[in-house]
Amino acid sequence: MSAPTPFRSGQSAAATARIETIAADWLARREAGLSADEQAEFSRWLLADPRHAAIVEEIQAAWHRLQEPRFTGQADSVVRAVEAQVRRRAKRLRRRVLTGAVAASLAMAAAVAFFPRQATTTARERATTSVVVKPERRTLADGSVVELNTGAEIAVDFSTKRRAVRLVRGEAHFAVTKDPSRPFVVSAGAVAVSAVGTEFSVQFAPAGVGVLVTEGRVAVERSAAPHVGLPTAADLPTPSTAEPAVTYLDAGTRLTVPAAASAPLEPVRLTSAETQAALAWRGMRVEFVDTPLTEAVALFNRQSRVQLALGAAELGTIRISGFFWADDPEGFSRLVEASASLRADRSEPGRITFSR
Repeated sequence: MSAPTPFRSGQSAAATARIETIAADWLARREAGLSADEQAEFSRWLLADPRHAAIVEEIQAAWHRLQEPRFTGQADSVVRAVEAQVRRRAKRLRRRVLTGAVAASLAMAAAVAFFPRQATTTARERATTSVVVKPERRTLADGSVVELNTGAEIAVDFSTKRRAVRLVRGEAHFAVTKDPSRPFVVSAGAVAVSAVGTEFSVQFAPAGVGVLVTEGRVAVERSAAPHVGLPTAADLPTPSTAEPAVTYLDAGTRLTVPAAASAPLEPVRLTSAETQAALAWRGMRVEFVDTPLTEAVALFNRQSRVQLALGAAELGTIRISGFFWADDPEGFSRLVEASASLRADRSEPGRITFSR
């Protein structure tokens, strides 16, 4: 986790721990999806104290860093290292309770909270649930497609001269339909992102606005004051003008526009793996709630070319709960091995078989 921000110095460790615990709880709830009322409550909590937003950003940054191994081919080695660490510290961990940001970071590191147990036949046994979670996807009037991360909200205003979208909160990815006569402009606070036909994501956070281009080129403009409504024609950046306020980004480039107007703008070139990690939220996730392993295996087999199988029918009664990446059966199988004391046989190409 990153070093504490200056304004947190002088605060007691207990106060910081309390904020971290609340922030971790909010992020875990947001990962599962917030209602409109919950999102409003979360926003009020963020604005109540500058420490709240800062700690949320620290936890989110840790989450993104912990996701990078999945996209750089190092996931297997990380899982093996975690397994070894768990074995070494098992006794100590049983006597301790992980709280706050540490617990949230560890839980989200594998995008899973895994709780296996053997099924019982008691009347109080909970019903099983399998829920596939995808980013909300909207097709706009011009054919452009918007994917909204959990908690994101947009407002749309199209006319014959412009296509204006305001990102009210959160993060969204835009795949823009080409129309040279009507620039597509996304505003977030004091930042306007203009494109004709391209793909990019915009993240609106208390610390600033992040823009990541995945295809084509966009123009990013920072105005002196936030756009309180949808951008007007006067707000649109002009690509033909060499104004210092306009920054052009090509595919594979990310720009963070700090909330502080005086801070310089420094575009950063990302690797393919870094781009994938930044947009990991667009991947499909699946939530299991007290779900039999046989049902979890069936769902993964519908989503992936690598097929999972059970070496014995009784293994299917093991129940699990948690969030998983639906396109990562290998990662799922390693967590099953570590948490349910099963072996995963990978000797047959394209097939993983679980056994005792």
